[in-house]
Amino acid sequence: MRAAAVFLSLLSTISPVIGATRNQSAPAGRIALAGFTGNAATLASRVVVERLTNDTRISMIEPSLAGAAIKGMRYDGSINLSLEDARRLGAAIGCDFFIVGRAELVPRSGAAERQFVEALIGIFIVDARRGSLVRFDFISLRAADDESAIQQATADLERRVPGYVEDLMRWTTGVKQTGMEDGDAESVEDIPEPNSPREEGFDPPVFTNRVRPVYTEEADRADISATVEARVVLQSNGAIGKVRIVKWAGYGLDEAAVQAIRQLKFTPATRDGKQIGVRALIRYNFRRTRVADPIPAEPEKKAQPPERDLRQIFKPKWRPPGAPE
Repeated sequence: MRAAAVFLSLLSTISPVIGATRNQSAPAGRIALAGFTGNAATLASRVVVERLTNDTRISMIEPSLAGAAIKGMRYDGSINLSLEDARRLGAAIGCDFFIVGRAELVPRSGAAERQFVEALIGIFIVDARRGSLVRFDFISLRAADDESAIQQATADLERRVPGYVEDLMRWTTGVKQTGMEDGDAESVEDIPEPNSPREEGFDPPVFTNRVRPVYTEEADRADISATVEARVVLQSNGAIGKVRIVKWAGYGLDEAAVQAIRQLKFTPATRDGKQIGVRALIRYNFRRTRVADPIPAEPEKKAQPPERDLRQIFKPKWRPPGAPE
């Protein structure tokens, strides 16, 4: 009896650990819920956790363990993260992927003052090791009242979650096969810091137009304000090269920023009179009240190659929105 009692005691001690690390060899890896914000956050969190916990293709980290790690790093619930911020959050949790999002029930007035409720749920699925946004999904539906909106949103989200796991499996396969990091087509250099030795003989690229990205319908419905940053290769032949999002926002804003960047025109940078390709950081601020304007980004902090403030390489007639005449 004593041996049996000791065995039961040990079993009860290790059971939580077994539960927390269930299905470690799941093909899609380990995933955690970092949290939803909004007045329907509890609803969205419950559905996501239940569906992922019961999916044998992925290992769901115990929410209480993930929550403790997140609290320790003082994550504020932001859904507009840089790659570095996302990697830091993922490292704190100790996962391969994590989910953040925003879920709200919003009262609306339609034609003839007819009242209804709109459920708006934005889901961000993030590669914790790279910080990249694997997938953004948006649920938008209308119902007569809160109860109906909750029922419909629950059913819709339950149907979608299995597809998220399939996306993660495809993503994992792609990373293993290609590394997901293509090199630049030509040799490029970073725009040198002002007054640095590398600035000698260097003439920066000059943009000859400006393009305003579309503020998407999804962002408008959810009343999103966000910043998108992209690292862009400005090729020596005057073409836009590789564009990599380094701060994502979802709601179609990342794609809108890339589309706008692809339409930019510029005179290439030169080094000792020879045209060269350079790598620059471009930022767009999105607000619901108006279409976003491009805001040249300041140099990145160390750990990353230095980036020169693009405001110094635009033509003098170009000014960021709100700049004094």
